[in-house]
Amino acid sequence: MHQDTITWTSLSLFLTGDIILIGLAYQVRVPGIAFLGLFMTGASFLIFVRSALYQEEYFDLAKERVHDDDLPIFKVKVPGVPTYVVLVALHVFLALIWIAVYNFLAGS
Repeated sequence: MHQDTITWTSLSLFLTGDIILIGLAYQVRVPGIAFLGLFMTGASFLIFVRSALYQEEYFDLAKERVHDDDLPIFKVKVPGVPTYVVLVALHVFLALIWIAVYNFLAGS
């Protein structure tokens, strides 16, 4: 479960960085900051995808090593929209925000 903690910490830091950069971009009115924000969002997305793939592999290995009575632990599903879908949507939303920030700053 350490990978899950690392993923959430990383995503939290990237989201905080994005919010700070958005405020800074509006404060100093430098369009180049939008490129940095878009790069950070892309990096955050790649880290998230890598982490999700790692976790999937890790759980597959764990399933092979646990007793058959413990396998239902790996079938727990929380109802509603999967977290993966929400986080992909968040990254798309942030990328669109950065494009809008750039267009706003380049036009002013």
